[in-house]
Amino acid sequence: MFVERYGNGPRVFFCLHGWNANHRSFESLLQYLPPDVTLYAADLPGCGSSPPPENPDLKSISAEIVRAFQSVPSSFTLVGHCTGALLGMHAGLACPWLIERVVLIDAFAEWPWYFRIFTVPTWGRFTYACTFANPAGRWIANAALASRRTAETNFTEGFAGVRHDVNLQYLKIITELDSAEQLAGLQVPVDVIFGSRTFQAVRRSASTWKRIWPGCNVWELPGTGHLALREAAPEISEIVFQGGVCQPSLALTSSSARF
Repeated sequence: MFVERYGNGPRVFFCLHGWNANHRSFESLLQYLPPDVTLYAADLPGCGSSPPPENPDLKSISAEIVRAFQSVPSSFTLVGHCTGALLGMHAGLACPWLIERVVLIDAFAEWPWYFRIFTVPTWGRFTYACTFANPAGRWIANAALASRRTAETNFTEGFAGVRHDVNLQYLKIITELDSAEQLAGLQVPVDVIFGSRTFQAVRRSASTWKRIWPGCNVWELPGTGHLALREAAPEISEIVFQGGVCQPSLALTSSSARF
């Protein structure tokens, strides 16, 4: 896996991007990087500058992430956005001594039906192609998701230059994760961050994370959508690097969830 390093401080952070993205997702945080921080931002297998995985399955992806974790010379805070958070935590179960803390940014604890559509054999690939692999489909999808983002961001612009076969593989890989409950094995401090305008499945997931880790902090960012790293970089940087300055959201209800 390709890993970019920023900074040279004693406090270490390892970042994993979400679906249809790469390590540059975390560039928005760099202008807020404290001098005592080293930040590693990785490209998941098959994304950005990382070659495709040997086998497109959860076991192989997790093994590659573990190797990337072990390449860091110290333990660290794991920062994951969306699916990167899930894959990072799953890999972390194999080397929990390396994980000091976890920060989840707009992470699903349940896998929404609208993503599962694309995993249906044959028909799912066709639906994906119509939605994300052509300019007209991307324009329609971005317009339809206007309520889940700010006016300055574009949900689908990244699809213009990605490996669509890899994107589809990751949707199938995520379905191999059975339940959020298995991640409870990571007994570390956890911060959960989500935007008030993000997907309902992410908002429900905040309650699931709170149930799994009762002591976790849950931060709701007003007016922020799913692309929180772009839309609320100053606030996220404060939570990631300093633990935040405002009170975490307490308006949460319990719920059960599956990936």
